[in-house]
Amino acid sequence: MAEIALGAPNTLIEALPNFRERLKDSCTGIVFGIILFLGAFPLLFWNELRAVRRYDLLELGIQATISVSPLVIDEKNEDKLVHFTATTSGVSDAANVSDSFFGIGCSGGVDCIALQRHSEMYLWKEESTRETIENKETITRYFYEKEWSSFLYNSDSFYNSDQHKNPISFEFPSKDFVANPMMAGAFVLPSDIANWVVGDQDPIDVSVNDIKDESLRSKATGTTSTKRGNGFYFGNGTNQSPELGDERVWFSQTPPSNITVVGVQRGSTIEAFTSEDGKGGNVLLYERGNLTAIQMFEIAAQENLILSWVLRIAGLAMMAIGLMTILNPFKVLTDRVPILGDIVGCGINFISITIACVMGSITISIAWLIFHPLIGGIFLVSCLAVIGCCAFGAKMCMNQNQKSEADDNNDEENN
Repeated sequence: MAEIALGAPNTLIEALPNFRERLKDSCTGIVFGIILFLGAFPLLFWNELRAVRRYDLLELGIQATISVSPLVIDEKNEDKLVHFTATTSGVSDAANVSDSFFGIGCSGGVDCIALQRHSEMYLWKEESTRETIENKETITRYFYEKEWSSFLYNSDSFYNSDQHKNPISFEFPSKDFVANPMMAGAFVLPSDIANWVVGDQDPIDVSVNDIKDESLRSKATGTTSTKRGNGFYFGNGTNQSPELGDERVWFSQTPPSNITVVGVQRGSTIEAFTSEDGKGGNVLLYERGNLTAIQMFEIAAQENLILSWVLRIAGLAMMAIGLMTILNPFKVLTDRVPILGDIVGCGINFISITIACVMGSITISIAWLIFHPLIGGIFLVSCLAVIGCCAFGAKMCMNQNQKSEADDNNDEENN
C-alpha cells in the first residue's frame, strides 16, 4: 500500500483497507493458508524422523565411547570414539596472541588462547510508532536518536535519511586474534570447538600508554566502563558527551579453561562421529568443565529433546495458522455485525487449534510407529484415548444441553 508523507518530514499516513479489500485479501490468503497447513505435515514427520535417528545415534555412540588420557595420543584409538577432559592452550608463539595494531596482548601474566578487540561507534538510530486515527488511517511517526552501536546502521534506508547520515565504516573494526592451532592436551581442536571456546571472554584493562604507535596514541583518550574495563576513545567528543562517528575500543581475552570433548580420534585431532548410513547428524560433543561420557550424552539427548519440541510446536502452529487463514473470510464477513465477528473469530481459532493438535499428534504418532513401533504404538493409543475422551465429554455436554432444553420446553407446555 502506498504511503503518503504528511507535513512533518518524519511522519507517514496510510489508509486502512476497506471491507471489500479485506475480504479480497482474506480470500487470496486461502492459498497461503493451504500451503501452511499442508506444509506442516512433512515438517512434523521429518522432525520425528530426525529425532529418532538422532536418538539412535546417541545410543550407539554412548556404547562405543572410551575414555582416554588427553596428554598422549594413542594410535590404538585411531578412528575410535573417545572422551577426555583437558585444558585449552596454544603452542609455541601461537599462545602469545596479540593485537599488533594497538600493541595489546594478554594480561595477568597468562598466555591467553584468544584476544578480542571490540569497537562501538556513536550513530543515528531510527525507530517508529504506528497509531490508527478514527479507524480510517494509520499514521507512522519516525524518531531518531544517537546511541553507541557495535554494528553500523545503514542510514540510506532511513525514512528521513537526508538529515541523519551515519558513517559507512569503522576506523577500528572489531577483530579476533586466536591461537592457531588451539590445543586441548595433545589434541588439536577442530574449528567448531575452537570458535566455541573463544566465546568465553574476560575484560582487559588497558591504558593509552599501552599503544605502541605514537601517532595512534596521540589520537586516543582513556575511557572507563565498569563492565568492559578501561579502553580507548577516538573522536571529537568525549565519553560523557560523544559526537556522531566517535569510536570507542576495548579488549577482552579468552584464558585457558577445562573442556570435555567426545569425538572420533583422527590423527592428532578430533572429528565428528556419524552412523554408517550417515543419518542422525553427527556426534561431536563439547562442554566446559570435567564431565563424564554419560553426562555428555545426557546433555546431547536433552538438546535433541528440546529441539524436537520446538519443531513440533512450530509444526502445530503452522497447521493452526494455516487453518485460521483458510477460514478467515468467514470472520471478515461477520465483522460488520458487532460482537458476531468476535464470536466467529474465537470459534475459528478454537476449531483450528483443536484440529491442528489432533492431526499433528496423529502425524507424530505415525512417524514413531514406523521407526519405533513400540513407542509409536503407545503414543498413538494415548493420543486416540485423549481424543476419544474429549469427544465423549463434548457429546455428554451436548446431550445435557439438549436434555435441559427439552425439560424447559416441557415445563412451558405444562404451564
